[in-house]
Amino acid sequence: MAVSHRSDRPAAQAPRRVVIAIAGFSTYAREVARGAREYALSHGPTELMIFPEVNLPDQTQRIARLAEHVPLSGIIAEIWSTLKLKMNQLGIPLVEVTGTWNAKDLTSVHADDAIVGRLGAEYLINKGLKSFAFTGTPSAMHSRRRQAAFIDVIHQAGYPCSVYDRAPTESLVLIPEEADYRAWIRSLPKPVGIMGWTDTRANDVLYACGREGFRVPDDVAMICIGNDELFCESFQPTLSSIDLNPRGIGHRAMEVLYELMSGNRRPGGDELVAPNGVVERASSKILNLSNADVARAIRFIEEHLGQRLGIDDLLGQVSMSRRAFEGHFRKLFGRGPMEHVRHLRLERAKSLLRTTHLPIQEVARRCGFADSATFCIAFRKTQQMTPGECRNQSVPPDGGTIKS
Repeated sequence: MAVSHRSDRPAAQAPRRVVIAIAGFSTYAREVARGAREYALSHGPTELMIFPEVNLPDQTQRIARLAEHVPLSGIIAEIWSTLKLKMNQLGIPLVEVTGTWNAKDLTSVHADDAIVGRLGAEYLINKGLKSFAFTGTPSAMHSRRRQAAFIDVIHQAGYPCSVYDRAPTESLVLIPEEADYRAWIRSLPKPVGIMGWTDTRANDVLYACGREGFRVPDDVAMICIGNDELFCESFQPTLSSIDLNPRGIGHRAMEVLYELMSGNRRPGGDELVAPNGVVERASSKILNLSNADVARAIRFIEEHLGQRLGIDDLLGQVSMSRRAFEGHFRKLFGRGPMEHVRHLRLERAKSLLRTTHLPIQEVARRCGFADSATFCIAFRKTQQMTPGECRNQSVPPDGGTIKS
C-alpha cells in the first residue's frame, strides 16, 4: 500500500481518508489515481491510500481489515462483489471506475463504451478497409458494450463484421483456445481491421498473425482500447489504441465520491466520461492499399494535413489522370479526395478539442483551415455542435494531449 501526499491547504477538520484500489500498475490505474488526487488537492484535506495489488480477493481482505482500525471516508475501486458487500456492511461510500460490474445501488464512473466502440469502427472505416472484426469476451460488460457499438457502426456503413467473443479474460496464447483463435484470424477476408476490447487482446492477434504469416498492418490492421503507453510501445509493430481519458475518469470519480461522502447524492447510477480519442501507432498505419497511387496520396495527405492542400497537390503524387484518381479514391473511401482531406481535418480538430486547451484559432491552423471562421462553420455543419461545445464535453482536467 502506498500513501500519497496530503493536501497542503490548511483546514480545521480532520482529513478525509480515501482508498484507491485498482488492480495492477497499469497506466489506467495510475492515471485514475492521479485524476482523483488532483481533485482532492483542490477540495480540502484528503489522505489517499493506494492499493495497487493485482490479487483482488486479497485487496478486499486488506481493505476490510484497514476499515476496522482506521476511519475510512470512501473508496474508489475496481469493484468485485465481495468488496461491495463488505463496504455496504460498513457503510463506506464507494465508486467503481471500470464499468465491468453492475448493480442497482452501485455508483460507477467509467469510459463511455458506446463512444469507444464507435471511435474504433469509424477509425478503421476511414482507413479504406472493407473487412472488419471485433475480438472480446462475453464475461466483461464493457467488452459487450464496445462490441455492440462497433458492430452497429460497421453495419450502418454497409459492411459485415466478424466477432470472436468466446475468449476468457486472460490471453489466449498457449492455451487450448489458441488453435480456434488462429483459425478465426485465418478465416477473415484480408485486408481486415480488427478491434480488441483491451490492449492485452493485441497479444493474441499479433501472435496469431505471426504464426499464420499475416502482416500487420498490411493484412491485419489492429486497434485496441486503453492506451497503456508502455504496453503499446513494447509491441512490434507498436499498437494503436483508444485513450480512455483515465485521468478525467479519476477526477470525476473523486467528485462523485465527495458528493456521496457529504450526503448530497444517493448511491447508484453510471457517470460516463468521453474518451480522448485514437492514438495511432504502427499497427494501423495502412500504406498497402490496393492502389499504390492512392496509397501515396493518403500518405501525403496525412503528412501535410496542417498545410493548404488542393487537388493539384494530390495529383502531383500520382501517375494517373484526375478523373481516374478520383474514381479510384471514391471506390476505396466512398468520398472524393478533397472531401477526405476535410474529413481528416475535422477528425484531427475533434481530437485537439477533446485533449488540449489550444485556442480555437490554433486548432484551425493546425488542421489546415484558412481561418477560425471557416473552421467553425465546417465543424458545426458536420458535427452538429460548435467547437466550444465539443471541448466542454470532452477536455480532461489537466488539458493533456494525445501522444503518438
